[in-house]
Amino acid sequence: MHLRHPYELGGQAFSVSMIWAQIFPFVALQFFDNDDVKGIITLMLFGLSSLWLVMNIIFFKTINRKYIRTFFTRKTSAEYTCERFLDAKDDRTR
Repeated sequence: MHLRHPYELGGQAFSVSMIWAQIFPFVALQFFDNDDVKGIITLMLFGLSSLWLVMNIIFFKTINRKYIRTFFTRKTSAEYTCERFLDAKDDRTR
């Protein structure tokens, strides 16, 4: 669950990339020509995507509620830096 920090990828872009990573294998499967194993691969993809969804639901139910916003925030690194500077209590922290 890394890269959702504003200095890296950001919360909203991180979440979109995780969903895209689950959709793209199904798109790539449409270009696969071997019909003998295409059905098996489709079942595996649906199984693994379902497992991913269940694990994400469990994850979001068990983490500290105040961190859920970090997965969906649109805050940029510049906004985050300004917020940290303005919220600092003393000059050393700034």
